[in-house]
Amino acid sequence: AKRELLHLRTRQRKTRAKPTSVNSCVVYLGTRVAPYPARWQGGNYPHPYRHEGCTAVLFFGHPHSMMARALGERGVGLLGRLAAGRAGVGVLGRVPVSVQQWRAASVAANVSPADHTLDLVRTKERDGFLCTLLLGPQRRSVFAVRGFNIELASILDSVSEPAIARIRFKFWREIIGDIAKGTRPAHPVASELFDAHHENHKLSKLFLRRLIDARESQLDQAAFVDLPDLEQYAEHTASTMLYLILECLNIKNMNSDHAASHLGKAIGIANCLRGVPYFASRQQVQLPKKLVEEFKLSPRDVVHGKMTDELRDLSHSLASAAVVHMNTAEHYWKLSGQSALPFLPALGLRRYLDHLQAANFDVFEPKLHNDNLLPVALTMRALRGSSPFV
Repeated sequence: AKRELLHLRTRQRKTRAKPTSVNSCVVYLGTRVAPYPARWQGGNYPHPYRHEGCTAVLFFGHPHSMMARALGERGVGLLGRLAAGRAGVGVLGRVPVSVQQWRAASVAANVSPADHTLDLVRTKERDGFLCTLLLGPQRRSVFAVRGFNIELASILDSVSEPAIARIRFKFWREIIGDIAKGTRPAHPVASELFDAHHENHKLSKLFLRRLIDARESQLDQAAFVDLPDLEQYAEHTASTMLYLILECLNIKNMNSDHAASHLGKAIGIANCLRGVPYFASRQQVQLPKKLVEEFKLSPRDVVHGKMTDELRDLSHSLASAAVVHMNTAEHYWKLSGQSALPFLPALGLRRYLDHLQAANFDVFEPKLHNDNLLPVALTMRALRGSSPFV
């Protein structure tokens, strides 16, 4: 009977399905890593490690998986020191699962706030990253402003519960209050924003809070009501961020402010078009409701990624409105007599609108999101100092 039972267990062990991918990682505070015997627990097959004095558990798909070997004990130690370096934080959190992200997490303890903010902008906002690289010594402050805007925008995408999102927005309001009082926050992006405010420029607290309020207002609004509603939201987000960038560059000019206002509205309208495929993948339609009704557009077709004549006409209407704001922004920019560098985002916007027109206003065209020549175009325009609006 014992031999039969042993044979049965051996067969079960051989035929047991073993996961091959990493699930997540949870790291508790600790100092030094020591291997802890691997144990099978439940269906996730965690591979635990323990820190002397406390516990650290790394949840791998399999104790002998590639991820477990790639991270190693040194990576675990760095993750533990990263968690210990954050005051009041007992859990580092759930780490994404790719090899690159694991390696990035293993060396995150050595990343400065400036490098963290730069990487955040480069990953999440490619066009803004390229435009900021061409600025002068103030580029670090501009990266802080763009990183702050990305942190706010990511709340709407990463949090499904409005109550949790409001807590995170409240956290950033408190951060702005601490910066105004002269207290350096522990958050890397907030730390860079602190430097931008105190060491280099006095950023307007009104603009910073306006960004927070505008992002939070989207929690109670499923979609924009009409085009003026979309333009108002763009004024409170994209235009406000341009106002902060002008403050970083020490540009105080009424015509420049007017140019930034209209350019921000054009960027907001274009972002509404750019976001159609993304929101369609999430079963959402963020186009203005009155325009959807006016053009008799079926939300079902948009969600299914179907390009119809109604959607094409609506895209043409929004693109035309963006062009009008672009032309107005160019007019005020010429009156201001300022450099073209603060308004370089207009070039990427113009290229997107031109490509959209070439694609017959098909917002689902994949080539619209892959402008490989944009870095060259931005560099040439910055060197020549010519208008970024054409």
